[in-house]
Amino acid sequence: MSGDMRLLQYVAELDKQGALLKEKLKELEIAKAHAEAVLSAQGSAILPTGTEARSKTADGPYATMTNPKAIQAFLATAAKPQKTAEIARGLRRGGIGSSASKFDNTVYGTLRRLVEAGVVEKVGPGLWRLPEEPSPGLRA
Repeated sequence: MSGDMRLLQYVAELDKQGALLKEKLKELEIAKAHAEAVLSAQGSAILPTGTEARSKTADGPYATMTNPKAIQAFLATAAKPQKTAEIARGLRRGGIGSSASKFDNTVYGTLRRLVEAGVVEKVGPGLWRLPEEPSPGLRA
């Protein structure tokens, strides 16, 4: 086997492993967001640091989360796909603060980015949910 062929096989294997790692990362981010929402809802003293820390005095399960993390946590607790306005309303009730005059638009933009990242699915006109199929590495 030539050196070029071995190199091509090696690159293909690295691509395959990279795709698996990206999928695992998505699973871990979803699990982390859900755990953070549960901890926040229970009034845990553990608060995120850095850019995730919004306010140490705000109330609600999403108060200390970034918009993407809060959206993931909100959708993880939803029984059915949610409309953009419902998500925005839920985030506000859950403690997300924003100075945006049209918070729904902010939420919509974040949802679009989450769809591009494969973290959220758009399942109809203005309807969003987390992907249905759990990944093999994530167990209930």
